Amino acid sequence: QDFLDPEQVARVAGLTGFDVVLDKGTYDAICLMPMEDGSVDQKAIDVYPESVARSLADDGVFLITSCNWTEDELVRRFKDHLELFDRVKHTTFAFGGAVGQTVVTVAFKKQPAA
Repeated sequence: QDFLDPEQVARVAGLTGFDVVLDKGTYDAICLMPMEDGSVDQKAIDVYPESVARSLADDGVFLITSCNWTEDELVRRFKDHLELFDRVKHTTFAFGGAVGQTVVTVAFKKQPAA
């Protein structure tokens, strides 16, 4: 199935959806995947959050680990479909007065139906 097709995702997830969806690098790969002309596939980047949301059960959790995006960037990218639920703390480092980490893991929950 094509996870970048929200309709196919909804069919695979069925009527109830998945309790947990885990992403360990998939979104990173989609965001870095070049098209034939060398540009990024913005449509794939934009549709992925919708596909994830459609695959989740109403109380499902989406857990994403990224080495390309910060927590704030992920929250901004997924905010139209999911809300921040929690985060996993990873080892941090300090450089030049800033504190950061090389990887981020964020848990989202599906937004309540309006």
